[in-house]
Amino acid sequence: MINKTRFWEIDALRGIAIMMMIIFHTLFAIEFFSNNTHTGNSTFWIIFARITAIIFILVAGISIHLSYSRTEMIRGRDTWKKYLIRGLKIISWGAAVSIVTFLYLKEGAVLFGILHFIGISVILIYPFIRMKESLLLTFSAIAIIIGILLQSITATTTWMVWLGIRPTTFYTLDYFPLLPWFGVILIGLVIGKKLYPDHKRAKLGSIRISNKMPYLCQILTTLGRHSLLIYLIHIPIIILITGTF
Repeated sequence: MINKTRFWEIDALRGIAIMMMIIFHTLFAIEFFSNNTHTGNSTFWIIFARITAIIFILVAGISIHLSYSRTEMIRGRDTWKKYLIRGLKIISWGAAVSIVTFLYLKEGAVLFGILHFIGISVILIYPFIRMKESLLLTFSAIAIIIGILLQSITATTTWMVWLGIRPTTFYTLDYFPLLPWFGVILIGLVIGKKLYPDHKRAKLGSIRISNKMPYLCQILTTLGRHSLLIYLIHIPIIILITGTF
Protein backbone atom coordinates (compact mmCIF):
# COMPACT_ATOMS: atom_id res chain seq x y z
CA MET A 1 0.00 0.00 0.00
CA ILE A 2 1.56 3.30 -1.10
CA ASN A 3 1.44 6.14 1.34
CA LYS A 4 -0.03 9.01 -0.67
CA THR A 5 -0.19 11.41 2.22
CA ARG A 6 2.45 13.88 3.32
CA PHE A 7 4.64 13.04 6.27
CA TRP A 8 3.59 15.54 8.91
CA GLU A 9 6.94 15.43 10.71
CA ILE A 10 8.75 16.69 7.59
CA ASP A 11 6.33 19.60 7.21
CA ALA A 12 6.67 20.34 10.92
CA LEU A 13 10.47 20.38 10.71
CA ARG A 14 10.28 22.73 7.75
CA GLY A 15 7.81 24.85 9.73
CA ILE A 16 10.30 25.14 12.59
CA ALA A 17 12.91 26.37 10.10
CA ILE A 18 10.40 28.90 8.74
CA MET A 19 9.81 30.32 12.22
CA MET A 20 13.55 30.49 12.88
CA MET A 21 14.06 32.24 9.54
CA ILE A 22 11.39 34.87 10.29
CA ILE A 23 12.93 35.54 13.71
CA PHE A 24 16.42 36.00 12.26
CA HIS A 25 15.31 38.10 9.28
CA THR A 26 13.26 40.36 11.54
CA LEU A 27 16.25 40.94 13.78
CA PHE A 28 18.49 41.50 10.77
CA ALA A 29 16.09 43.99 9.19
CA ILE A 30 15.73 45.99 12.40
CA GLU A 31 19.50 46.26 12.71
CA PHE A 32 19.99 46.90 8.99
CA PHE A 33 17.73 49.96 9.03
CA SER A 34 19.13 51.20 12.33
CA ASN A 35 22.74 50.77 11.11
CA ASN A 36 23.46 48.47 14.03
CA THR A 37 24.71 44.96 13.20
CA HIS A 38 26.23 44.06 16.55
CA THR A 39 23.60 41.51 17.59
CA GLY A 40 23.18 39.94 14.17
CA ASN A 41 26.92 39.37 13.93
CA SER A 42 27.16 37.71 17.33
CA THR A 43 28.25 34.08 17.50
CA PHE A 44 24.83 32.96 18.73
CA TRP A 45 22.90 34.47 15.82
CA ILE A 46 25.44 33.32 13.25
CA ILE A 47 25.01 29.75 14.53
CA PHE A 48 21.23 30.27 14.69
CA ALA A 49 21.13 31.31 11.02
CA ARG A 50 23.33 28.38 9.95
CA ILE A 51 21.17 25.85 11.80
CA THR A 52 18.10 27.32 10.12
CA ALA A 53 19.68 26.96 6.69
CA ILE A 54 20.90 23.43 7.38
CA ILE A 55 17.39 22.33 8.42
CA PHE A 56 15.92 23.81 5.23
CA ILE A 57 18.47 22.14 2.99
CA LEU A 58 18.36 18.76 4.74
CA VAL A 59 14.56 18.75 4.46
CA ALA A 60 14.91 19.64 0.77
CA GLY A 61 17.09 16.55 0.29
CA ILE A 62 14.63 14.36 2.21
CA SER A 63 11.73 15.75 0.16
CA ILE A 64 13.52 14.96 -3.10
CA HIS A 65 13.86 11.33 -1.99
CA LEU A 66 10.17 11.19 -1.00
CA SER A 67 9.10 12.65 -4.33
CA TYR A 68 11.29 10.23 -6.25
CA SER A 69 10.25 7.13 -4.29
CA ARG A 70 6.56 7.93 -4.60
CA THR A 71 6.80 8.53 -8.35
CA GLU A 72 8.72 5.29 -8.85
CA MET A 73 6.15 3.27 -6.92
CA ILE A 74 3.10 4.82 -8.56
CA ARG A 75 4.25 5.20 -12.17
CA GLY A 76 7.22 2.89 -12.24
CA ARG A 77 9.47 5.59 -13.64
CA ASP A 78 10.87 8.99 -12.89
CA THR A 79 12.27 11.47 -15.39
CA TRP A 80 14.94 14.14 -15.38
CA LYS A 81 12.45 16.48 -17.08
CA LYS A 82 10.37 16.65 -13.89
CA TYR A 83 13.38 17.79 -11.88
CA LEU A 84 14.40 20.24 -14.59
CA ILE A 85 10.98 21.90 -14.62
CA ARG A 86 10.74 21.98 -10.84
CA GLY A 87 14.26 23.37 -10.51
CA LEU A 88 13.65 26.08 -13.11
CA LYS A 89 10.50 27.18 -11.30
CA ILE A 90 12.39 27.60 -8.05
CA ILE A 91 15.24 29.40 -9.86
CA SER A 92 12.71 31.79 -11.41
CA TRP A 93 11.46 32.71 -7.95
CA GLY A 94 15.05 33.20 -6.88
CA ALA A 95 15.57 35.52 -9.85
CA ALA A 96 12.51 37.51 -8.78
CA VAL A 97 14.03 37.91 -5.32
CA SER A 98 17.28 39.11 -6.93
CA ILE A 99 15.46 41.73 -9.00
CA VAL A 100 13.38 43.04 -6.10
CA THR A 101 16.33 43.25 -3.71
CA PHE A 102 18.45 44.98 -6.36
CA LEU A 103 15.77 47.57 -7.08
CA TYR A 104 15.04 48.19 -3.42
CA LEU A 105 18.41 47.76 -1.73
CA LYS A 106 21.03 47.70 -4.51
CA GLU A 107 23.87 47.06 -2.03
CA GLY A 108 23.34 43.60 -0.58
CA ALA A 109 21.08 42.41 -3.41
CA VAL A 110 20.64 38.63 -3.46
CA LEU A 111 22.67 37.15 -6.33
CA PHE A 112 22.73 33.49 -5.32
CA GLY A 113 20.47 32.90 -2.36
CA ILE A 114 18.84 29.79 -1.00
CA LEU A 115 16.17 29.64 -3.73
CA HIS A 116 18.81 29.81 -6.48
CA PHE A 117 20.76 27.08 -4.71
CA ILE A 118 17.81 24.74 -4.15
CA GLY A 119 16.59 25.25 -7.72
CA ILE A 120 19.94 24.29 -9.25
CA SER A 121 20.39 21.45 -6.75
CA VAL A 122 17.01 19.95 -7.69
CA ILE A 123 18.25 19.74 -11.29
CA LEU A 124 21.77 18.52 -10.51
CA ILE A 125 20.73 15.95 -7.92
CA TYR A 126 18.91 13.67 -10.38
CA PRO A 127 21.96 11.47 -11.21
CA PHE A 128 22.58 11.01 -7.47
CA ILE A 129 19.10 9.86 -6.48
CA ARG A 130 19.65 6.17 -7.24
CA MET A 131 23.10 6.00 -5.66
CA LYS A 132 23.82 4.00 -2.52
CA GLU A 133 24.12 5.86 0.75
CA SER A 134 27.85 5.24 1.11
CA LEU A 135 28.58 6.74 -2.30
CA LEU A 136 26.32 9.70 -1.61
CA LEU A 137 28.17 10.41 1.62
CA THR A 138 31.46 10.28 -0.27
CA PHE A 139 30.27 12.85 -2.80
CA SER A 140 28.84 14.91 0.06
CA ALA A 141 32.21 14.99 1.84
CA ILE A 142 33.98 15.96 -1.40
CA ALA A 143 31.52 18.81 -2.04
CA ILE A 144 31.86 20.15 1.50
CA ILE A 145 35.66 19.93 1.53
CA ILE A 146 35.98 21.63 -1.88
CA GLY A 147 33.51 24.29 -0.77
CA ILE A 148 35.57 25.04 2.32
CA LEU A 149 38.75 25.27 0.24
CA LEU A 150 37.07 27.62 -2.25
CA GLN A 151 36.38 30.12 0.53
CA SER A 152 40.06 31.05 0.49
CA ILE A 153 39.97 31.82 -3.25
CA THR A 154 38.91 35.26 -4.46
CA ALA A 155 37.89 36.51 -7.88
CA THR A 156 37.72 39.88 -9.62
CA THR A 157 34.15 39.33 -10.89
CA THR A 158 30.90 37.88 -9.54
CA TRP A 159 30.51 35.29 -12.31
CA MET A 160 31.66 32.46 -10.05
CA VAL A 161 29.70 33.33 -6.91
CA TRP A 162 27.26 30.49 -7.66
CA LEU A 163 30.10 28.02 -7.19
CA GLY A 164 31.56 29.59 -4.06
CA ILE A 165 34.28 31.86 -5.48
CA ARG A 166 33.61 35.52 -4.82
CA PRO A 167 35.36 38.90 -4.84
CA THR A 168 36.67 40.25 -1.54
CA THR A 169 34.16 43.11 -1.75
CA PHE A 170 31.21 40.81 -2.46
CA TYR A 171 28.24 41.47 -0.18
CA THR A 172 24.77 39.97 -0.31
CA LEU A 173 21.99 39.45 2.20
CA ASP A 174 21.47 35.80 1.27
CA TYR A 175 24.26 33.59 -0.07
CA PHE A 176 24.27 29.82 -0.54
CA PRO A 177 26.85 28.74 -3.14
CA LEU A 178 26.63 25.32 -4.72
CA LEU A 179 29.75 24.28 -2.83
CA PRO A 180 29.75 23.34 0.00
CA TRP A 181 25.93 23.36 0.34
CA PHE A 182 25.30 20.69 -2.29
CA GLY A 183 27.02 18.32 0.11
CA VAL A 184 24.38 19.12 2.73
CA ILE A 185 21.48 18.41 0.40
CA LEU A 186 23.09 15.06 -0.44
CA ILE A 187 23.14 14.27 3.28
CA GLY A 188 19.42 15.07 3.31
CA LEU A 189 18.96 12.60 0.46
CA VAL A 190 20.75 9.93 2.52
CA ILE A 191 18.56 10.68 5.54
CA GLY A 192 15.49 10.34 3.35
CA LYS A 193 16.65 6.95 2.10
CA LYS A 194 17.29 5.76 5.66
CA LEU A 195 14.13 7.09 7.30
CA TYR A 196 11.67 6.60 4.44
CA PRO A 197 12.58 3.55 2.33
CA ASP A 198 9.90 2.75 -0.25
CA HIS A 199 8.01 5.88 0.80
CA LYS A 200 7.25 4.45 4.25
CA ARG A 201 8.50 5.32 7.70
CA ALA A 202 11.36 3.09 8.78
CA LYS A 203 11.29 1.39 12.16
CA LEU A 204 13.90 2.97 14.42
CA GLY A 205 14.04 0.52 17.28
CA SER A 206 11.58 1.56 19.96
CA ILE A 207 11.06 4.98 18.36
CA ARG A 208 7.93 5.16 16.23
CA ILE A 209 6.36 8.21 14.64
CA SER A 210 2.58 8.10 14.65
CA ASN A 211 0.63 8.66 11.45
CA LYS A 212 -1.63 10.94 13.46
CA MET A 213 -0.29 14.46 13.65
CA PRO A 214 -0.12 15.92 17.18
CA TYR A 215 -2.44 18.86 17.69
CA LEU A 216 0.41 21.15 18.72
CA CYS A 217 2.15 20.55 15.37
CA GLN A 218 -0.71 21.82 13.21
CA ILE A 219 0.64 25.36 12.97
CA LEU A 220 4.13 24.09 12.17
CA THR A 221 2.91 21.76 9.44
CA THR A 222 0.81 24.54 7.90
CA LEU A 223 3.87 26.78 7.78
CA GLY A 224 5.93 23.94 6.31
CA ARG A 225 3.46 23.21 3.54
CA HIS A 226 3.50 26.85 2.42
CA SER A 227 7.21 27.52 2.97
CA LEU A 228 7.89 28.97 -0.50
CA LEU A 229 4.99 31.42 -0.29
CA ILE A 230 5.97 32.47 3.22
CA TYR A 231 9.60 32.92 2.15
CA LEU A 232 8.57 35.16 -0.74
CA ILE A 233 6.20 37.41 1.20
CA HIS A 234 7.81 37.61 4.62
CA ILE A 235 10.84 39.62 3.51
CA PRO A 236 8.93 42.55 1.92
CA ILE A 237 6.53 42.56 4.89
CA ILE A 238 9.42 42.71 7.36
CA ILE A 239 11.13 45.44 5.31
CA LEU A 240 7.95 47.51 5.13
CA ILE A 241 7.38 47.21 8.87
CA THR A 242 10.94 47.68 10.14
CA GLY A 243 11.93 50.19 7.46
CA THR A 244 9.27 52.62 8.58
CA PHE A 245 10.38 52.79 12.22
